[in-house]
Amino acid sequence: MSLRRVLIVDEHEDGARRVRDYLAEVAALRPEDVDHTGSMEEALRRLGTGAYDLCVVDDRAGANGGASLLREARARGINTPALMMTGNAPLSSDVRYATVLNEAERRRYRAEDALLRSEERYRALFDAVPVGLYRTSSDRRIANANPAMAQMLGFASVEALIGSDAVELYVEPEVRREWARRLETEGLVQGFEAQLRRHDGSALWALESARATLDDAGRILHIEGTVQDITERKQAELRLRDSEAQYRLLFDANPHPMWVVDPETIGCLAANDAAVRSYGFSRQEFLTMPATDIRPPEDVPQMQARIRAVAAAEGVVSVGESRHRRKDGTIFDVHVTSSPLTFGGRPAVLAMAIDITERKRAAAALERLEGQLRQSQKMEAIGQLAGGVAHDFNNLLGVIIGYSELLLRDLAPGSPAARRMTEIRDAADRAAALTKQLLAFSRRQVLQPRVLDLNAVVSEAEAMLARVISENVEIVTVLAPDLGRVRADPGQIQQVILNFAVNARDAMPGGGRLTLETRNVDLDRRDADRHAGLAPGRYVALLVSDTGHGMAPEVLEHMFEPFFTTKEQGHGTGLGLATIYGVVTQSGGHLEVESAVGRGTTFKVYLPLAEAEPEDAAAAPPAILTRASETVLLIEDAAPLRDMVQEILEADGYRVLAAEDAMRALDVASSHAGPIALVITDVVMPGMSGPAAAERLQVLRPETRVLFMSGYTDEAIGRQGVLDRETHFIQKPFSAEALLRKVREVLVS
Repeated sequence: MSLRRVLIVDEHEDGARRVRDYLAEVAALRPEDVDHTGSMEEALRRLGTGAYDLCVVDDRAGANGGASLLREARARGINTPALMMTGNAPLSSDVRYATVLNEAERRRYRAEDALLRSEERYRALFDAVPVGLYRTSSDRRIANANPAMAQMLGFASVEALIGSDAVELYVEPEVRREWARRLETEGLVQGFEAQLRRHDGSALWALESARATLDDAGRILHIEGTVQDITERKQAELRLRDSEAQYRLLFDANPHPMWVVDPETIGCLAANDAAVRSYGFSRQEFLTMPATDIRPPEDVPQMQARIRAVAAAEGVVSVGESRHRRKDGTIFDVHVTSSPLTFGGRPAVLAMAIDITERKRAAAALERLEGQLRQSQKMEAIGQLAGGVAHDFNNLLGVIIGYSELLLRDLAPGSPAARRMTEIRDAADRAAALTKQLLAFSRRQVLQPRVLDLNAVVSEAEAMLARVISENVEIVTVLAPDLGRVRADPGQIQQVILNFAVNARDAMPGGGRLTLETRNVDLDRRDADRHAGLAPGRYVALLVSDTGHGMAPEVLEHMFEPFFTTKEQGHGTGLGLATIYGVVTQSGGHLEVESAVGRGTTFKVYLPLAEAEPEDAAAAPPAILTRASETVLLIEDAAPLRDMVQEILEADGYRVLAAEDAMRALDVASSHAGPIALVITDVVMPGMSGPAAAERLQVLRPETRVLFMSGYTDEAIGRQGVLDRETHFIQKPFSAEALLRKVREVLVS
């Protein structure tokens, strides 16, 4: 038992002083650790606080003696250990207490009586004190000890302990030698901690104080000392050290920033290495600044309220997402988890922050990608519908255009019938232009790409734009001098630039600036992640910017859909941007737009870099329109269109072998005795496709040339609608003149 505070109840000041001196000698108690009162009520009040480890009571204290005090204490539930002191005074002393004496005589008598009883009182104290007391002989063996000492060391009685070698009581001899050295040189050892061995061999931690009595020669005659069992305290210290080690491991080695914050002052009491690395403040700076310095100023009141709320809570509290600020002012997103704890004996809050900037960026990118996927799927569905409609519509328009031209041949120029037929043909041509735009949007038009210099295309387009754009719109070009090459259809790219320009012109009715810019772009993985739909790699970018009124988010969501327009009725078809979308994506590129109301619009076209030199456009051989005589095999499943094409060809002198499908065409080719100069075949047909039929026909007749015709592209004649330079193709619908010119071109090439 550790003896820390003692209360002496004695009406005699001198007696109380002697007890205090004795406790200081045998128990190493300081004067401030020993309180004294002569009042019974005051003694009961003090004992009721539970602040004392021992109460030493004079048996004559109070009006009814010390025993009455102890009985009253027990009645009040006070269980403080007590020691009764008595001197066995003669009866005459009791009589004197009953006699009315003057104060001087009473004080003198009591002093004499206390002196008579001191030996017995101190002996009782020696035996009853809960601290181990001992005395050794000159040979370092235990000569005397109190019961507390014997019990502490595991001996059955004091007698069993007496005679034991004090040196053998120490677990570590080196510690004993250090204890002896200090005692011999200083004569006094106080607060010496050591492990002692109990009688059964087990060990205990003890706090020892001792004093040596020396002879004239300076040799030790005997040693008197006190021993307190501090095993529980040492075990608690060990647990505390283990706890602190675990705390340091979890706190200092944690990869996430952590702090301990005072909820009253909001001061930072501790910060780990991760906080120093992540936030840029030194550890000393953290310890001298308020924790609110890591938050933006507008978030400080919220942070203070949260810290105090966590301090009043129980267990771990997930505060949620917050914004934190580094020393350099950078703002970033974190998820904070906090919990209350006791730090340095006072309430505190432990907080851990996990940087979720990348996670939020990834989530935003994923959300963006999902939105773009949904948009892409929607556009794909619309494109399939538009492409299918355009294909069927082109067949119908082909019949209208072809027969109208045949009829015009038979009508007198300038006649009412000729004028009406011309209107029919012109209307069909306008409808054909619309279907061409639908095919461009659905990425089913036929492209004839080549490696080209985008700067040259932009420069050519700039001259053309001057005739399309109003004079109050300034056209600015910013062309990269070292621009890479791209592989694209130059005519289609010019159409893209023209559509952009027309769209910009309409967005700037009061005038403004149209900027055409080219640049090289090299995207790594991180850059590509910010451009959903773009793979890492090298690109050539075309940027078209205007200073117009811009677009609202709800407009941006639908702007590439066919027939979507914000213009007034009759001022646009809604196919301009849809066409751009189709051309760019079919060319293997990527399209982005940045716009806000009142801040203009910027379109960004990314085309893959082509590692080749620009190619000159292949010059078509001159088509000499003479009276024909060759035999042509025509394959077309649509009967009206087949009949119309046959009539045009035959009217020009060709001999036409017509077939409604591929199998019939193979039979005709096998049975025909003469040469077949040309096969004209539709691409998409029931059963065998046109390209498959052409391949088999060329096995039968290697000299026969092939001309494909279709309302839209198919993978069979070119990957993603891109034709090989050797493939001959005519886009439906076509005029009679265009057909005859293309046939003659193929035959003479």
